[in-house]
Amino acid sequence: MSQPRISAYASSANGNPVPVRVIQGEKTLQARTSHYIAVDSIHDEIALPNPFAQAIVFLPGGAKGNEPPLRVIQGPKTLLSSVDNVAVDPIHNEVFTASFPNDAIFVYRREANGDVAPIRIIQGPKTKLDRPIRVDVDPVNNVIGVVTDHNILFFNRADDGDVAPKWVLGGTKVTVGAGGGSRDVRLYPEGKKIIAGGVIRTDAQARSAQTGAADALAVTASALLACGITATMAT
Repeated sequence: MSQPRISAYASSANGNPVPVRVIQGEKTLQARTSHYIAVDSIHDEIALPNPFAQAIVFLPGGAKGNEPPLRVIQGPKTLLSSVDNVAVDPIHNEVFTASFPNDAIFVYRREANGDVAPIRIIQGPKTKLDRPIRVDVDPVNNVIGVVTDHNILFFNRADDGDVAPKWVLGGTKVTVGAGGGSRDVRLYPEGKKIIAGGVIRTDAQARSAQTGAADALAVTASALLACGITATMAT
């Protein structure tokens, strides 16, 4: 059975290259369910979630082999539960994670270590947070984007408590949100761009999923159509 790992490649890599280095081993505290990564190029760190350990792990950017983390956010005060995403704001030194079980966004200090409480929590009926699965932060335009089950919500970066979104991207025309196939969002300060990506199921796949037909096992990755949505941030 393969072990969880992070592979680093040369910036000019193309084709089928060998990684220039691999981060792998028990000391790294990676998990087989760690399916996300955030890179802090300013402080040269890598942040990744560990859902089973209910933790956010920070590794050196130049880590190689079985290297231990620099810091770990973990413990009952953190409120972390099944954490599987993370976003880093290296300018304001903050870390964000969307909490699916809590319908909330937790914010921590980037330098936090151990059992620490969030410095801010976006949560409550006004937020419209419904099963949030991903978050990204734009530290230049001071905006965060959150993928929920139905749409993508945008808040002010420093929002706290039960606050309404600044604006909402959703509806039948844009087909975003986890239910519409979008599983991630990226905010690019240059040009104020919003990019949402995910997958779209074919009609045959949808019918198979609904009926539980045996031929659903024959569905291959080629039947999943990669989709991307690009929009411009509201002012």
